[in-house]
Amino acid sequence: MKKQLMTVLLLSALLLGGCGGGVKEWKDEQQSSEQPPTVIEQDIGSAQDTAADATPPAEQPNAEQPDAADEAQPQEQQNAGISGPLTQVVLYFADSAGNLSAETRHIVKVEGIARATIGELIHGPQSKELSPTLPGGVELKDIDISNGICTVDFTAELKDHLNSGSSAEELAVWSIVDTLCQFDTVSSVKILVEGQELQTLNGNVDISATLAPADNPLR
Repeated sequence: MKKQLMTVLLLSALLLGGCGGGVKEWKDEQQSSEQPPTVIEQDIGSAQDTAADATPPAEQPNAEQPDAADEAQPQEQQNAGISGPLTQVVLYFADSAGNLSAETRHIVKVEGIARATIGELIHGPQSKELSPTLPGGVELKDIDISNGICTVDFTAELKDHLNSGSSAEELAVWSIVDTLCQFDTVSSVKILVEGQELQTLNGNVDISATLAPADNPLR
């Protein structure tokens, strides 16, 4: 009996000791889980630098943009709807007194500048104070410059549609001569009609020979 009692007491002590250790471990686990989480402090300066690095750079202006001045063209050229550099020429038309009067004009600078200038003479003056010297319907057939002589060939209208009288004939002939002789390569002019040499256009001005501005009686 005594032996049984000692066995019970020993078992009880062992059980109480094991439970105490279990309780202690459970309390330690509870305390560990209740500890506040560790706060990782971030360097604010570093974070701002990182954010700045992540921001895309501002769009830079295109350095290849052409200068507006390089694209600009003369206003007269834009209004006429043409392209290329312009050059100034002088055209001779009739004034109210029946004399030749110069009118300057800007036209596209081309290789055949003499041909282009006669084309402007045929079109007539821009000034309302001046009158055309060539008859309506006339066209330029051909033009050639050789050894200072400009041979210019017109259609039959230059003769057939010319007004009668010496004044109209003089104005037509000398406006052609003075207009062409403004160029350094031209010293005198030979006028043809339909490829033929004529004595006169209307019986008044001899055009069988070459003519120079110095011979012009209307100057």
